Amino acid sequence: MIKTTNIRRICALVLAVGMILALSACGGSEEEADIDLTAVMEELTSTYDMPEMMTVSSTDSLTSFYGIDPADVDSFAIQICSTGIDADEIVLIRAVDQEAAARIAEKLETRYQSKLNQMQNYLPEQYEVIAACAVETRGTYVSMIISPDAEGMTELYHNHF
Repeated sequence: MIKTTNIRRICALVLAVGMILALSACGGSEEEADIDLTAVMEELTSTYDMPEMMTVSSTDSLTSFYGIDPADVDSFAIQICSTGIDADEIVLIRAVDQEAAARIAEKLETRYQSKLNQMQNYLPEQYEVIAACAVETRGTYVSMIISPDAEGMTELYHNHF
């Protein structure tokens, strides 16, 4: 026969474990990673063989290339193929908040669709490269990685989270 004090201890232990589990499940969102996008870009460009690329470093270029308001951007790293023959383009942006990230993703999606439409009849093999890629949002981070190596590049980028 189990003593009453043992039953109370077991109940208290079960209750404590239940509360810990409940608190950990409802503990809110994880703190977002603080990623150095320039370092990620350097790792991507040193790991993968890419065509001749141009670095976009001016906030004015965010507006001219993508229609992105620089006030929405916390940090960014962008590389665009400078030859016009290859569709390669790597855009990594950290927005100032979730709403800004949504606006940036919309602008990058427009750029993505434009590249897709442009290459469909012009360079069909580059169209296939673009079609296999996507715009992604992770918290306040928005990316568009267009490359024949996009799958590996995206995995490398995700590893920083």
